[in-house]
Amino acid sequence: MPQRKRGSQTDRRVNIDLRQGQRDIAARLILRRNHIVSDVRSRVEAIWGDNRVADPEYLKNIPIAVSATIDFVIAAIERSNDIALPVPPVLLTQARLAARNGVSLDIVHRRCLVSSSLFSRHLIEATQGDGILEKDSMIRVSEIQGAAFERLLTVVDEEYSREINALVSSPERRRAKIVTRLLAGEYVDPSDLPYDLHHHHIGVITRGTGARQVLKGFAEALGCRLFVVSPDSSVIWAWLGRRKKPDVSELDRLISAQWPTAMPIAIGEPGAGADGWRNTHWQADAAFWIAVREPGSPIRYAENATISSIARDPLLVRSISQMYLEPLMNDSDGGLRLKATLRAYIAADRNASSAAVALKVSRQTVLNRLSTVEHRIGRQLMGCMTEVEAALRLEELGHTPGSRLRTEQLDNV
Repeated sequence: MPQRKRGSQTDRRVNIDLRQGQRDIAARLILRRNHIVSDVRSRVEAIWGDNRVADPEYLKNIPIAVSATIDFVIAAIERSNDIALPVPPVLLTQARLAARNGVSLDIVHRRCLVSSSLFSRHLIEATQGDGILEKDSMIRVSEIQGAAFERLLTVVDEEYSREINALVSSPERRRAKIVTRLLAGEYVDPSDLPYDLHHHHIGVITRGTGARQVLKGFAEALGCRLFVVSPDSSVIWAWLGRRKKPDVSELDRLISAQWPTAMPIAIGEPGAGADGWRNTHWQADAAFWIAVREPGSPIRYAENATISSIARDPLLVRSISQMYLEPLMNDSDGGLRLKATLRAYIAADRNASSAAVALKVSRQTVLNRLSTVEHRIGRQLMGCMTEVEAALRLEELGHTPGSRLRTEQLDNV
């Protein structure tokens, strides 16, 4: 039998058929894309090892990085290897953040491997029951998938290594690394830090150009030593310390008078010693997501402790929204009138007459609306006003069950 010449019409037809098979498989994967992303994300987020990272940007980027990875691999399958697709920038950002936050390269590798394994499973499920031609395409698709994940892993490794080298060479990065380990409770010699952990401290978290200079002025006015580090380019951690307990109310006054309106700032409560240094920072960190949504105003942890804690519990956030807000949304206005009445009632220290004045309605109208609320939620407001107020506050701040938190999510926790 005569052998087929290379470049023959038959070869070209087979190549065209294989390309079409790849595009068909990519189309099926696109239909399953959300399911693949959800599956991979749940497995990736379960791989922590010993590194429970609290960096809000790192946490926020995890689902974004998963989505970008899946989209990258599907696009590689659809377009074959003829065109080198650019690696999604979020993966490079995540590699740098992993290095900064002490996430080991082993953890990074494990996440990539589990992503590849789960993608392969979905690929098989998407093509079950197909004919010989589809199997030929499957071989090619498997090769492309493997090459795509290998490329991602190689690029991420290189970016991780570059960031590690930068951390070692940068004095400020070294300080940030020491601070991160101290905050995590590790035993680290703090003698290299230009700050005394045995003093009294007020923790501050902020971001924005010029924030350091303004904080320096505040420290001088309060007679405090200022210690500032930036774990990454998106946030500034600061402590104001002195031998005697600083006056946090005076800091509030300075911020209210002089702080730039476009920059968020969160403040922890005064603490003494190394434990107080940690606690005041974590308090500011817990309140920072509120500060991001209300820039220019000092957000004190003491005044927002309850809502800050609730916001970090996804089950509680989802539950209070379902119990106290969703039942109000059956009205034609989506519950706006009832929620406005509740907010006015809360702002008036639960005085119906004062709420009526603020809303420009009668006192009886306010009472009728509150009665409607109680009927909808199936409880008397007297017994659940704290939860109702929290649900309304979370909604105002944009932290609903369908959203993710920046500061823990950072904006992270």
